[in-house]
Amino acid sequence: DGHRRVVAYRELSGYPVIAAVATSEAAALAPVEQRARTYYTVGTLMSLAIALGCLVGAGLLVRQQRTNRRLTEQASLLDEAQDAIMVSGLDDRLTYWNRSAERVYGWAAHEVIGRPLADVLYPDDRAAVDAALASATRTRTWVGELRPRARDGRRVITQSRWTLVRDARGEPMSLLTIDTDVTDRRQLEQQFYRAQRLESIGTLAGGIAHDLNNVLQPIMLANELLYDQATDVDTRDLLAKVGESARRGAEM
Repeated sequence: DGHRRVVAYRELSGYPVIAAVATSEAAALAPVEQRARTYYTVGTLMSLAIALGCLVGAGLLVRQQRTNRRLTEQASLLDEAQDAIMVSGLDDRLTYWNRSAERVYGWAAHEVIGRPLADVLYPDDRAAVDAALASATRTRTWVGELRPRARDGRRVITQSRWTLVRDARGEPMSLLTIDTDVTDRRQLEQQFYRAQRLESIGTLAGGIAHDLNNVLQPIMLANELLYDQATDVDTRDLLAKVGESARRGAEM
């Protein structure tokens, strides 16, 4: 009579009852099979993408762990250095403070991290810090002698080297400061210079005494001759006083 009839149906797990008006079962289930193939293909691709993401993530994690281990080793080596090593950001706030800095200045790392370098070491000498920072920014490196103040208030004489650290793009990133404590060396140098000055003064005094003695010797000889030739008492007393003064001068 020209009307279509339902000639095939099937119930699948997870799907509603499928009913199709067609001339055969294969034609009725063709859309379901196409959708199943699509779901299978998408699921497979998603599984591969997830697996690939896991592999990439694992590789990045391994690389990060290696980088962290290398940084930890480098930090340990910096802690073994005898020089005080510090790193500060462009805002002057400290981000690294090694053990030698703790020993030289008396501040523990957790007490200074995040604080401005100038406030910690140069509270009353900001001009020197600004000059060193300006030179390091302009020429990348500044080397000179500074007198930072330790935690107990004493002055520390340091041979300081400030280096501007740049990133891969060449932009300023941080400031590396390496301080060598030369306080004892400078004190020894001052003692040596003082001893040299005293030695020079002693040499000069010895030379003057020798020259003065050469001048007084003829006076003493002539005084003795005049004393023997003098007949009156007043003249002999005067010559005696002259001779005594000359001898005292020679002895000095």
